[in-house]
Amino acid sequence: MQIRMMPLMLGLVGAPAGAAPAEPAHVVVLSDFSFRPSQVELRAGEPVVLEFRNVSGSGHSFAAPAFFAAARMSATSNAQVRNGRIEVPAHSQVDVALTPPVAGQYKFKCSHPFHALMGMTGKIVVEYSHGIRRLASPTAKRRHVCPANPHIFAVGQEHG
Repeated sequence: MQIRMMPLMLGLVGAPAGAAPAEPAHVVVLSDFSFRPSQVELRAGEPVVLEFRNVSGSGHSFAAPAFFAAARMSATSNAQVRNGRIEVPAHSQVDVALTPPVAGQYKFKCSHPFHALMGMTGKIVVEYSHGIRRLASPTAKRRHVCPANPHIFAVGQEHG
């Protein structure tokens, strides 16, 4: 009797009580000469999945070299980013799991010929996470520390 109940009991057990929820997803739609949204807002140090959905009939890229260079990614996600960009074939989706870098603004564009000139540009705005603390110094109102990345950075700093 115990052997038969064991599989049943295992089937009723879900995720462990302390299991972390799935990382939130941010969808970025790539279409003919535009990104939606053109401004992606993230939090420093908080894991996220960026879903790049190409709804057009031609390939596009999402190029953000400074952002991807600073972000922490798994080996799988890191393999999808080449030279700071992700290629997204026509009518497909590419997901990248990462932890955003320090707060600041990071420019992005489609690196295909003339696409950026036609409007395929935008920016990633990484805001402070809840764990950010101010430095006790004369410039404390302009400088902060991120516990996930303990480098000092200036408020509103813009990255490539």
